[in-house]
Amino acid sequence: MPYCPKCGEEYRVDLTKCPDCGLDLVDDPAAKEEKSSDVDLKAVLLCQTNDIMNAEILEQALKDHNIPHLVKSSAGTYSGFGSISQVMKGISIFVSEAAIDKAIEIAQTIIPDFELPDEKK
Repeated sequence: MPYCPKCGEEYRVDLTKCPDCGLDLVDDPAAKEEKSSDVDLKAVLLCQTNDIMNAEILEQALKDHNIPHLVKSSAGTYSGFGSISQVMKGISIFVSEAAIDKAIEIAQTIIPDFELPDEKK
């Protein structure tokens, strides 16, 4: 049976990609990567914005680069913004401390007026 190297789930023989992670499945469960729940991740603030469109684009880019992240709005919504017409202000995006440098690089290409949080300057 094939396994996902990231989440460790076992799947049917006819599947080639993990439906959750999108990674190619492997035959050897020993090849599985360490589950993120087994790792002690420290979240740090990447940015705050009121621009929902840039926040959604940034969130997708972080997903595309497999950067662990959390999105929080002042409305209390965490990740998955929903409809673009939904009005939210004060969106905060947190990332894994280990990936902050790559996340900053990505954010600088997406958010025109991107500024580092005060503690990162």
